[in-house]
Amino acid sequence: MSGPILHIVAKSLESATKVLNLARSCGFKHSGIISLRRDGIVLELISGTWTSFLVKELDTVLIDLKHAEKLLKTVNEILEEGKRRLQRLEDALKHADL
Repeated sequence: MSGPILHIVAKSLESATKVLNLARSCGFKHSGIISLRRDGIVLELISGTWTSFLVKELDTVLIDLKHAEKLLKTVNEILEEGKRRLQRLEDALKHADL
């Protein structure tokens, strides 16, 4: 389970820096420049909200189905946190001077 990961093309280093600073302040702490292209600078914005569960190995189910509800609750909490961070980023970008 992973939170949002976005790829954005900024037209200049100045706008890329502004977007990265906004993204980090909104919870996308693991973000950076991943590529330089003729049409701009490619940014990858990663929220950093994630968890992993080994559910099955080969033919063996490793999770007791009696605890599936708790597992789903945890996954849904991570999903909701990712959505909150995405909304904060959207709001910040709408009001940014880029």
